[in-house]
Amino acid sequence: MENPSLNCANCASPCLMGNGILDDLSLENQKILMAATKRNALKKGAIIFHEGDKADSLFLIQKGSMKLVNYDKDGNEKIIGVFMAGEAVWESLFLDKDATYPYSGIAGSDILYCCIERQTFEKIASSYPVSIRIISLLSKKLHDANQRNRVLALSTPKAKVAGLLLYCSQVQNSLTLHLKLDDMASSLSIRPETVSRKVGELIDEGYINKSGQSTFRILDIEGLNEITKN
Repeated sequence: MENPSLNCANCASPCLMGNGILDDLSLENQKILMAATKRNALKKGAIIFHEGDKADSLFLIQKGSMKLVNYDKDGNEKIIGVFMAGEAVWESLFLDKDATYPYSGIAGSDILYCCIERQTFEKIASSYPVSIRIISLLSKKLHDANQRNRVLALSTPKAKVAGLLLYCSQVQNSLTLHLKLDDMASSLSIRPETVSRKVGELIDEGYINKSGQSTFRILDIEGLNEITKN
C-alpha cells in the first residue's frame, strides 16, 4: 500500500475541480470539501469497500481501475462493472442513508483515488446550482453505463477493444490514453492475451500507436468507429 490516506486540502491534483461539481461552490465550501477529501493509493487486488459496508462515500478515480464485484454461493467472482481513470463511483449519492453496498469494490490494478464522505458532500450539495449538477451527473452516469454496455455487447474482441478505446477517449477528453492491458481485459471480460493481440492488430493497421508500456494515442477515430460497426 502506498500513501494509505492523504488529505486533499493541499493537493494540486485537478480531480475534484475538474468533475463539474465544484464550479459553482463558494471558495469557502470548496475548501471544506477539499479538507474532507482523502486521497488513497492501493495495490492491485486490495479491497476498497466490502459488500454489506455502509454506502457512505463517493470515489473519484485518478489512476488505475476499480472493479465492482459480488460472489456466488461457490465464491466465484462476478464483475458488475469496472471504473477507470477519469470516472467516478457515485452510487451512494442516490441510495438511502442507511443503505449498504450490494457489491465489493476492489482495485483492478494499482489505483489512486479520492474519497469523499457522503455526509460532508450532502451538506455542501444542498445549494440549487450544485443540486442541478448532481442531476446532470446522474444523467451522465446513466449515459456512461449505456455506453459501457454497448461496448460489452459488441460481437468481436477487436470491436470491443476499439470501442473501449473510444469510450475512454470520450471520458478523458483526450486522444492520449493511459491504459493497462489488465484493466482493459477486466473492463471487457476477455483474456489479457486476447486484448494484447487485438491492440497489436490496431497498432499494425495504423489506428493507434503506443508509447511506453501503457500509453496509447488514437490516430484514426473514424476507423475505430467503423470497426465497432462490424
